[in-house]
Amino acid sequence: MSLATCVRGYIQEMVAVAGLKVLVLDAETAGIVSVVCPMSDMLARDVVLVDRIDSGRNPLPEAKAVCFLRPSSLPALCKELKAPKFGHYYLYFTNVLDGEQLDALAAADISQCIVEVKEAPADFFVLDSHLFVFNTPAISERAGAAWEPAALVRATQGLRSVLLACNARPIVRYQASSPLCEMLARRVAPLLPPEGATAPVLLLFDRRTDALTPLLHQFTYQAMVHDLLGISNNR
Repeated sequence: MSLATCVRGYIQEMVAVAGLKVLVLDAETAGIVSVVCPMSDMLARDVVLVDRIDSGRNPLPEAKAVCFLRPSSLPALCKELKAPKFGHYYLYFTNVLDGEQLDALAAADISQCIVEVKEAPADFFVLDSHLFVFNTPAISERAGAAWEPAALVRATQGLRSVLLACNARPIVRYQASSPLCEMLARRVAPLLPPEGATAPVLLLFDRRTDALTPLLHQFTYQAMVHDLLGISNNR
């Protein structure tokens, strides 16, 4: 199964709630959804509006809110729950919430409008059937030997999400000469311990040691459009 199919399946499961609904996203999940689900699919499933969690909107108490958010958007969600604009909230997070975050969510639900809280491991941008990115601007500090703290957290959460989507508990192997790969491997490996002797292998490489591949050019329309016009999230 391709990654695009996995993410599309999560989104279709979210919006399977009966009745009129509004899909509420944040800055990142809006991009995650847009690359795998056209608006026509949303309309066919009675999604009357796709909105951002940080935008001002008029109350729609007769509609249900299906929220697909990253855990980092929890403060904005808690703020809305204190003055809810929808009758019911179905919450889906791209990664697991810790105990403190769950307590904050429960405390904000004054009106008891939350119906369910689930994890939908789709914390990555699917560009092709087996290609994904996290859209992290810069992963290391200037010296190149240490991660930017926020980038390391994002990469760890993103890889965990990819592995869960693939239903994989791999053996993690990394490039020994790269401190960045070693640091990431040590954070990812304990999250999903391998099971059985036939566990898959996750290989982590440092792109900076491969100077040739970025210079190669594919003779495809996709490569040509990317060179001449530029593509971001397949757009």
